[in-house]
Amino acid sequence: MAQLIDTIPTPQSITETFCQTGYRDTPHSAHFAAAALTVEFFRKEQVLDPELEMLVVTTEAQLIAWPELQSPQPTTRGCEHDGHRNDLVKLMESSFSGLRRSGHAQILTTALLKTVDQHGVQLSCEMLDGAEGLIEACGNEREEPRFINRRADYWADETASPSSDRIDDVAIEVFDLFDSIQADTTIDGVKYFLNGEKLHAFTYLHALMECRALGMDNLVAKGLGSLSIQTRLSKPVIEDVPLLEIDLEASNLDLMRTETWQEIVDYSGDLGIPHAIKRLYAIHRIKGSDYKSHLDTALPTLMTAIKNG
Repeated sequence: MAQLIDTIPTPQSITETFCQTGYRDTPHSAHFAAAALTVEFFRKEQVLDPELEMLVVTTEAQLIAWPELQSPQPTTRGCEHDGHRNDLVKLMESSFSGLRRSGHAQILTTALLKTVDQHGVQLSCEMLDGAEGLIEACGNEREEPRFINRRADYWADETASPSSDRIDDVAIEVFDLFDSIQADTTIDGVKYFLNGEKLHAFTYLHALMECRALGMDNLVAKGLGSLSIQTRLSKPVIEDVPLLEIDLEASNLDLMRTETWQEIVDYSGDLGIPHAIKRLYAIHRIKGSDYKSHLDTALPTLMTAIKNG
């Protein structure tokens, strides 16, 4: 990824690309734009030495140039004014209490709200349309069951009542997921993301933490129920699937290290790269929170999960 770039992306240009992904049937391509926003958040939140900043900016630009983000669909309408922040929040409120695709709608739209609230991005009508389309795409589940011994419409068997109305309590349950981890596996022709679903719960927790930092307690309250569902469904250890061996070297992964940015592209192709960036950013943010002690306990297993995710 380390190569010279002609144009440095801006929060506005990244967000415009992000919203264009809403004109797709799945949220896959949105991960690259969301990861670019994550890189932008990281870059603005600390002082980086010149070498690391250049590597970070280059990664950001190449995420936006990823092939999956090219040839966007046409927008549906336009207007002469910008804003729509409250309209975005209304869309988020309607989606936060339900769980589809492991909380993708909550995870992705939180990045969008953060760039509006903290980086001065203005949403046009077209961008708002894209955000609405993205939420709809996040509701399109795959036909196969997502969880072992669950129906494809797994949410129908679960109550959205959280185990606690305090995010601190639900956070502990999420960290407990990483007492043990198993590799993603295929059973009877269906691939189950045993590792990936736990990581989605972790990034969902991070999304709710960011919402709380933005003062959006109503979104946190709505999201706790579906996060609890994601956590409960991701908890069981499946027989005959071996546990992943802890990779102690994975704990060295840190976004403040140049080597980490150079290694990210080696995890896996395509979606492995933006997922790794978003998850490492979540760890970076949580290190400065009240959950640091719980994070430290889970960190060796969590980092191994990220490297295998």
